[in-house]
Amino acid sequence: MLNDMKLDTILNIAQSYSLAKINILNKDLLKIQCKQNDQLVKLNKQLSQSNSISNEILKNQIKELKRQEKLRYYKNLTFNLGQTLKTIEDKENTNFKIFLSQLFLPLIESFSKDAVNELEEIGDKEYAQNILEKCKSITNSGKVYETQYYSSPWSRIIPAKTSITNYNAEKKIKNIEVSILLTKHQLDNIEIENKKNTNKSKGCLISSILFLIVWITLIIAIFLTDDFMTIPAALLLIFIAAIPLVIVIRGKTKKNEPCINENQQKKIELSAKLRDLNNELESTRSKEVELLRNYSSIVQEVTIDYPRWEKETQNIFDLLPIKQ
Repeated sequence: MLNDMKLDTILNIAQSYSLAKINILNKDLLKIQCKQNDQLVKLNKQLSQSNSISNEILKNQIKELKRQEKLRYYKNLTFNLGQTLKTIEDKENTNFKIFLSQLFLPLIESFSKDAVNELEEIGDKEYAQNILEKCKSITNSGKVYETQYYSSPWSRIIPAKTSITNYNAEKKIKNIEVSILLTKHQLDNIEIENKKNTNKSKGCLISSILFLIVWITLIIAIFLTDDFMTIPAALLLIFIAAIPLVIVIRGKTKKNEPCINENQQKKIELSAKLRDLNNELESTRSKEVELLRNYSSIVQEVTIDYPRWEKETQNIFDLLPIKQ
């Protein structure tokens, strides 16, 4: 792999830059360059401390210096773009040359269009315009070898990397894992609720049995006494005492039954959902492994054909003002 940056990172960056993004990048890099200009720094400091009379003079000086910095930046940019094109054009391996053209020429064209718009001198504009023309020339010359190129592993590098990027397995796996955790949490809550309901039902059953034992014991005790006048009163007392307990037990039992049934249904649904999510996670990981294996296999084939291609791709990338 590359020393400074991995190949797949270069491919991602190279394919992600549009003309609008390059325009913004150039402006950001130009701002950095202006901040490194000592004279501009001093003038800006003077401007913050000056009175209204000298403000306009300082502003004009700053404006002129910024203009000069902009022209210097775009002149250096077009020079580097010319060097990049020459490096690509000088490649002897035809397949590698076409690969580099497909990867970097869209970037070079975008930078050159921005330079044409920003440069002022006719000679500088023509130089940037010549770069655009040369990009078209290199593209057209490569069409002669398209059949050879598209039958080689070189043509499959960018599509294979694009497939990995578009599939976005890392994000998919993360989302599925979050869903699995939430589903497990819901199942745990149902289990806790079911245990509470089960404990309530058991409590009602135990209370019923204990009361029944006490009730039977009282009846037996009453009938074993000689004072039968107390029997009706005792029986009435037992009956009255039993009514609230029976109502409470029956009410709790009826209330718990639909709750248990509903929770059971939810448990079935969530278990099915969890099973589907685990299957989806396994499928996503398998697909990711398949895509990575395919990409790795293509890179190995290309490396056998041209061992230095990764390092040379890095060198060309370094000529462009693109930062990760």
